[in-house]
Amino acid sequence: MQETHLVYCLLGLPSAFSQWLLHVVAALIQETCGAVHICPIVFLEDLRKSWTQREGRPVLIFSDIPEAKLVQIAMATGVPTVLAYEAMPDALQYAMATREIDLRQGVRFLSQSYATLERAFLSPAVTTVGPSVFTMRLRHFLPALAEGYRIELPQPSLERLCARLIGPGGESGDETVRENIARHIPLAKRDPRRVLSPDHLDLAHKALDQFAGLTRGEPLRRVTLPYNLLPDWDHPSNFLNGPIDLTGPRRLLTAGHTLHLPAGHWRAHFNIEVADNISGNDLEVDILLGDESRGGVAAPLPAFGGYEFSFDFETNDAFPPIQARVVLNEGAIEGELTIEDIVFERRDVAVPDHSAPPALPSSD
Repeated sequence: MQETHLVYCLLGLPSAFSQWLLHVVAALIQETCGAVHICPIVFLEDLRKSWTQREGRPVLIFSDIPEAKLVQIAMATGVPTVLAYEAMPDALQYAMATREIDLRQGVRFLSQSYATLERAFLSPAVTTVGPSVFTMRLRHFLPALAEGYRIELPQPSLERLCARLIGPGGESGDETVRENIARHIPLAKRDPRRVLSPDHLDLAHKALDQFAGLTRGEPLRRVTLPYNLLPDWDHPSNFLNGPIDLTGPRRLLTAGHTLHLPAGHWRAHFNIEVADNISGNDLEVDILLGDESRGGVAAPLPAFGGYEFSFDFETNDAFPPIQARVVLNEGAIEGELTIEDIVFERRDVAVPDHSAPPALPSSD
């Protein structure tokens, strides 16, 4: 039995690939190092509680939406870490199906995963695996995965592991990663184009494709919030889909959880169009992190035409969602307002955090 690390870590988007990898990595550790204690967690406190139950076994941490302290621990302490991602439509339809959530909840959930995992995506110490490995035979993929975890995988162990994943007679590991995922996770066979309508896929691409650079090691610098992710407070349970009729009392026009942004300094740019605001009015606009306002402005509206304004705000945590709150400050007898777009521009550069990390739980 080889010498083992105390802790291994698997991070990933909420996808069939991540769930399959959790099964595979646990089997890999068990085959080469003995019994393993699996910790599917979100918060550091979850790890502290689970740690007391490990009974001397190596620990496999798994998270698809980790709080910042967990990623900070893995990066700063050198825990062998693999980060898994899948094509956005596949991850989205899997998250929606397994968690029984609708499209906009799925979009928000996936943006939360991207944002909380940004530091891991940007770390050279993390082994990142994605769809490019799906055509690899297991006999080739498993040794590469073991290398990412600094685990020696002798040929007899590789053959036993292949047979465990494929079944009797599978020692040669001829099955591809894609085929084996489908064997163990039937939902992985679903084509997102058959599950999501073209309009839903279009909205998902607009909201989430801008996070895709993270999978190439590129920090997130600019995020556009699609207007039809914004709740329509004049029509409960609906979302904005064109001009807002300003006629009526002072009121909230839109607010609600939308996307997640990585921690950092940001500038919000609002681009709106106004028509028939003859009597005049103004807006109160701010950005909330969760339910806490992080910055905003009060802006008078023109009678007609386009109008732009910007303000800075800071997020110290990617875990809570962003809200764009727009309030009509006075009652109106006429007028329309259209939110053309809201753009978040990063004012700082995402760099590794070298501050002192939280300590791992005691091995006692």
